Amino acid sequence: MATLAALDIARGTVISDIRKRHNHLHFTPTYGSWLNLVERWFSALTTKKLQRSAHTSAKELAADITAWVAEWNRDPKPFMWHKSAEDILDGLAGCCRAVTHGA
Repeated sequence: MATLAALDIARGTVISDIRKRHNHLHFTPTYGSWLNLVERWFSALTTKKLQRSAHTSAKELAADITAWVAEWNRDPKPFMWHKSAEDILDGLAGCCRAVTHGA
């Protein structure tokens, strides 16, 4: 799987090279927030695995992360937004009011 961050990149000859190595491509809009998905994945790793475990060596930590990633990849689920844009903007407006006027 390959993720192409900008459609402009995918239009060029680079795409043929990538397609030779990957059979499934994901295209995100030029201003797409793909980095948020990466951050969300690391958040899941942290909250679901690393906060609940203890390791005595870097090798043990690496093995634990590798096992978690393998389990994650057995049944991957897409990240879904659960709030509407309106809900998010309302929350942001409340934060702005609290900062501006004091809560």
